[in-house]
Amino acid sequence: MELYRSYVVPRQVCAQVLLTLTDLDGFLWRGTATDRAGREGVAISVTVMPPADSGDRHQYQHALIFDERTGALLARKTTILTPRREPLNYILLLDSSRTDQPG
Repeated sequence: MELYRSYVVPRQVCAQVLLTLTDLDGFLWRGTATDRAGREGVAISVTVMPPADSGDRHQYQHALIFDERTGALLARKTTILTPRREPLNYILLLDSSRTDQPG
């Protein structure tokens, strides 16, 4: 998420990110998904637990939705895995661009 939020990611890098994620343990393929802007994509998720010394005993699921054609990240949803599955946040990436001008 931080990569896509901070940089305009070239298409080749998007493809490499997706290939890297397929090799990491813990990531699950979720199939087709639609983000809150109505864009179709494919989703993966990973479930994580904070370090034991943090005092947080919840598990969190991070779901990422990617554009299947370009590899661009469309959205990320974080859910606290309680019996009710509480949504924590949702980030929608609508556009990216770069400029040579400050401000």
